[in-house]
Amino acid sequence: MKKSLKFILPSLLGLALFILPITFNGTTTVFLGHANGFVKNNIKDQVLFYGMLISVITIILSILGSLVRPKFIKDNEMLESMFNMSLGGLVIRVVGALFYIMVYFKMGPKMVIGEYTGGLVVNDFIGSLLVTFTVGNLILPFLLDFGLLEFLGNLSKPIMRTLFKVPGRSAVDAITSFVGDGTLGILVTDEQHAKGYYTKREAIIISTCFSVVGISFTSFVAEELGFSERFPLFYGTIIMTCILVAMIIARLPIMKRYPDEYMKGVGKQISEEGSQVNLKVAYVTAVKKAESGNVASFGKMLPAILNIHMTFIPTIVFVGTLGLITAEHTQIFDYIAMPITPIFKILNIPDAALVAKASLVGFTDMYLPTIFIKGSEHEISKFIVGTLSFTQLIFMAETGSILLKTKMKFNILEVAGFFLLRTVLSLPIIIVVAKLFV
Repeated sequence: MKKSLKFILPSLLGLALFILPITFNGTTTVFLGHANGFVKNNIKDQVLFYGMLISVITIILSILGSLVRPKFIKDNEMLESMFNMSLGGLVIRVVGALFYIMVYFKMGPKMVIGEYTGGLVVNDFIGSLLVTFTVGNLILPFLLDFGLLEFLGNLSKPIMRTLFKVPGRSAVDAITSFVGDGTLGILVTDEQHAKGYYTKREAIIISTCFSVVGISFTSFVAEELGFSERFPLFYGTIIMTCILVAMIIARLPIMKRYPDEYMKGVGKQISEEGSQVNLKVAYVTAVKKAESGNVASFGKMLPAILNIHMTFIPTIVFVGTLGLITAEHTQIFDYIAMPITPIFKILNIPDAALVAKASLVGFTDMYLPTIFIKGSEHEISKFIVGTLSFTQLIFMAETGSILLKTKMKFNILEVAGFFLLRTVLSLPIIIVVAKLFV
């Protein structure tokens, strides 16, 4: 009984923290949503100040670790892995940290610190990301280390294997993203890949198909575009499109370029042979996994959190800011959108040129399309752009930058390729729904 409780209680608590909507002070959202709301309403300035201090420390240690390599960094495996990097990586990290400092002190070119460039990344996203990464990682062991993945994985393997060609345990990654946060879903997937539970191909399918922005932000965008009263249609379109696109991507020949192999030096750590659901096997496997879970599971997340703060955040600021500068201060997206504008015109989509541009500008940040299309008088145009901005999944201000930092070893061309692929596959589905119901 004691062993069973060690699986049941932490797993139920983990599900409650990540998935269960909680009503507090008149707001209903998941635990991470309340944590973000608390920070935004009470200690946002302190969190942004912390980010500024971390940026200063990151610049100093990154330069020392890469160019000077003092003994205290060289002899510490964690510090060595965090701060000894290539020249290109050093430039990205240092410039990203400098961007943060410039925005914080409101000093520097308006192009960098503007409301819709660096200001948007630092003031609107970084505080939320710091909370998501910190709180999310601290409570992540409830999902990973006490048997929940093993239990759900055994139960859902026929569905996940049949539809998406991935292990059953990936259902938790999908749920975490859908109702929690897409960035956290990627972190869960990357950790599972590093531990030998996903092959590289499986991890790439999961991270590029399941990491949908959380439902709380979806409701915010729906309200901004005037679809709050028809939210089931808005969100239902996103879910249906993501499921169909994931089924297609998992079967595309281009996915064979990614090896169906486990992380080198780790090997396969999971067995999901057979397609029959066996509740007893699922339960026994989960209880066995829970035996290894303890308080140390939470303590070992602290170095990972510190690593995220000092390596992920500057990279996200760098890539996100440059992406938004490109969108706001150049005509690159106007030119890129020109070839697809006639397609929207042929389909009789109002504001075709604006829809075409908004469809592509989401690569820099998923909220930018909403800003671009919000002034349109046509509901169908706003519906297409609003839902597409979620089904594209990959945007450089957050998820794209995180993918570049994972152990899956994405490069910028692959990230852009998956964004375009998801855009091409999503648009026909969304346009059909929009034509029928909007």
